[in-house]
Amino acid sequence: MKGTRPGEVLFKARSLAQQGREAEAIDLLVELLELHPTYWRASQFLVVNLRVPPTEIAPHIVRRAHEEASRKPAVRPDAARTLASLMRFQEARELIESAGPLEDPVLADAAFEIAVNTGDPVLAQRALRERQWLLGSSAKKDLWRIRLAMLKGNRAAMQAPFERLLSAESSSLMTAGMALGRYADAFSVEWKTRLRSALCELLPNLIRPDEPIKALGNAHVLIIAYTELGDEIRLIELVDRVRSLFASCTIVVDRRIAGLVARGRPGLVVSGKEKVEPSGENAVPLILRRHLSEDLWRRASSFDRILLIRDLQALLVRSEEDLPRLARPLHVNVDLRARWGAELARRGHGPWIGLFWRSGRLNYLRSIKATALTDWSPLFRVCPGNYVNLQFGAGVREEIDGVSSEARIVEMPSLNVKEDLESVAALMCELDLVVTIPGTTQHLAGAVGARTIAVTHPAEALFRARSGTNIGTWSPNIEVITGPPRRGFEGAIENTAKRVADILRERALPSVS
Repeated sequence: MKGTRPGEVLFKARSLAQQGREAEAIDLLVELLELHPTYWRASQFLVVNLRVPPTEIAPHIVRRAHEEASRKPAVRPDAARTLASLMRFQEARELIESAGPLEDPVLADAAFEIAVNTGDPVLAQRALRERQWLLGSSAKKDLWRIRLAMLKGNRAAMQAPFERLLSAESSSLMTAGMALGRYADAFSVEWKTRLRSALCELLPNLIRPDEPIKALGNAHVLIIAYTELGDEIRLIELVDRVRSLFASCTIVVDRRIAGLVARGRPGLVVSGKEKVEPSGENAVPLILRRHLSEDLWRRASSFDRILLIRDLQALLVRSEEDLPRLARPLHVNVDLRARWGAELARRGHGPWIGLFWRSGRLNYLRSIKATALTDWSPLFRVCPGNYVNLQFGAGVREEIDGVSSEARIVEMPSLNVKEDLESVAALMCELDLVVTIPGTTQHLAGAVGARTIAVTHPAEALFRARSGTNIGTWSPNIEVITGPPRRGFEGAIENTAKRVADILRERALPSVS
């Protein structure tokens, strides 16, 4: 690497990460930080915004950030935000406290993110108050107000800033609209993004917002799952509502769920796509490359209309009554299900509870989808076994070993829980219960009809459940459990333990409580 410019190294690391070659990207970043310690900011950006898991790279970034912050007080705001982005919340909070008033915009941003993600409305209110003169009347102030109200569980306080932001582009606006039951307004955001404009230029036959879905009758339609895997799963029922209108329908989904989507849907052409950016020469435009094969790109103009799968929520979900209602929109392979049923029977009596406890991508933007396995002691006291591991990512084996005295957590032989979703889905159907934080695992369990508890951080609880209920927004099989704002996941897990105890009693399943 000596003699290579740092910018070139970062670009190469980014390319490797987009190709799914995460280990190589991490090695490059570690070497870069050894030679150029001040590049911890740029390395942190890659970790937060790409699929580079921070487990191995984080200590290197944290050490460099601490070193520079101790020498240069002016660097503390950036260091605090960096530590927060790597979920080192206590260290970030200490830097914030040592920096004094939250007048620096970066410092205020860091404080606000820490507050929302750790369930601290007092710190969030302080960040909003001390930075108001910088925010002025900007949209960002209203976005902060919405997120603070979400954290407090206060729907009424979200109403006014939501109204002011209806013309803006923001994920916070979408979640606020869902929390308020304003689904038509929430999903109208889909039509207003800069990305949407770019895609319309590349795909002239992409559906427009003023086009009613019924106008596509007898059309040959291509649906592109231009989104994350969890979104593909939660929206598949909406595909079923409209595809009968079309003369033909082809859908491109993540190749891991292609079989699940195709099963029971005669006439639907399902194409599975590996969701990584291919290396080498490729005719597909860069922003479509992860989601569309070269063959379908060449044939794109032959379709009458193209939809992105998220368009369907904007077109079809106008109120809570339009949310998914099928108990089982995805059907598992019956032979695989029988195999997992036999495997569980061979291992002894249940209850068998599937457990997934953290997002596969760890950073502060997803920390409200992440816990440590040691946080689940209240659940283990209710039922010390048997749990089936549904978790993937670095350090899983070590976490399981760390709680071995509290619970029996089984890793199923030859099961790749990240890649083999056909087997994971079949296994879920044989479990007594699936307990999971929000994300793809939750959506998959709900979609195949498994009884599912979604353990939800209070900052997300308002939009994860249907109004006035604990029924999951995107699946009637999902029961949403949360807790008080100030207790974050701790309170949610304690409430989950109580609910699991109730379920085990209802079903006369053995437990210890």
